[in-house]
Amino acid sequence: MFVLLAQIEDFISADDMSLLRNLVRACTSLLNRRLQKPEVDGDSMDATSCWLVTYAVVGVWSQRDLWMDIEEMLKTIPEPSTV
Repeated sequence: MFVLLAQIEDFISADDMSLLRNLVRACTSLLNRRLQKPEVDGDSMDATSCWLVTYAVVGVWSQRDLWMDIEEMLKTIPEPSTV
């Protein structure tokens, strides 16, 4: 996936940007599930990969408003219990 992201031009069409934003939303959803239930492990991307994809789209293609979506998602995560 990272090789494909590296091949995308700096300036892209609105349709292509929409697809990248959907990719970040999918990563955000996956991060949410992983943070809600960290013991669940699957064949999908790991959290680090999700963060890297998100950072690439936000940073390279200046989609900074996506951070607000991520901040809202992080507010819904319960704090870990300390025992």
